[in-house]
Amino acid sequence: MDPTKLIYTVLSGKATKEEIFALDIWISLSEENRNEFNDIKLLHEASVKDVEDNNDQFYDGLLKIKQLIHNKSKRRRKRKIVLLSTMAILLLFIFFLFLQYKTGEKKQRLLKFDNASLESVIDVVEKEYQVQVEVAPNAIQSCRFTGSFYKASANDIVMVIALSANLKYEVVGDGKFRMMGDGCSR
Repeated sequence: MDPTKLIYTVLSGKATKEEIFALDIWISLSEENRNEFNDIKLLHEASVKDVEDNNDQFYDGLLKIKQLIHNKSKRRRKRKIVLLSTMAILLLFIFFLFLQYKTGEKKQRLLKFDNASLESVIDVVEKEYQVQVEVAPNAIQSCRFTGSFYKASANDIVMVIALSANLKYEVVGDGKFRMMGDGCSR
C-alpha cells in the first residue's frame, strides 16, 4: 500500500488494526519515514482544522502537496529499481568474468605424464582443452609418453606428442587435429 495513503487512512480514523500495525512498522524502518509521517500528520491536522473553518483553498493545496509527495515516492522507487537492476547486471558480469577466469585457469594448469600410454595422454588433452585429436589406426598402439606441459596451447601439446611418437600431425580445423604415421613401433 502507498505509505501516504496509509498515513491518511490512519489519521482519518478509518484504518483497520492491520493498517495501523503496517504504518507503525513502516515508520520504524527509517528516520526518513518518521519525518515523512510527522510532516503529513501536521498537514492533516492543519487541513482538518481549516476544513472545519470551511477553507476550501487550503484543502486543495493540501491535495496538491499530497500529489507532490506521491510523485516523489514514485521517483524514489524508480531510482531503487534502476540501482538494483544495475547491481544485478554488474553481479552477472562479475560472475561471467569469474567463469571465464576459471575456464582459462584450467588451460593454464600443469599436465604431467609419466610413462603413460599415448592413448590416455590424448584423452586427457582432448578433455582438458576441449579439442578433438584423430589418430590413424594402430599408430599409437605401443607408444608411451613422459613429459609435462604448463601453460601450453593445445596446438603445442599435440605437436610435441606427435613428434615424440614419430607421427606427423596437421590442424584439420578449429580445435581439431589429425596424427598420421607408423608411430613408435618397437
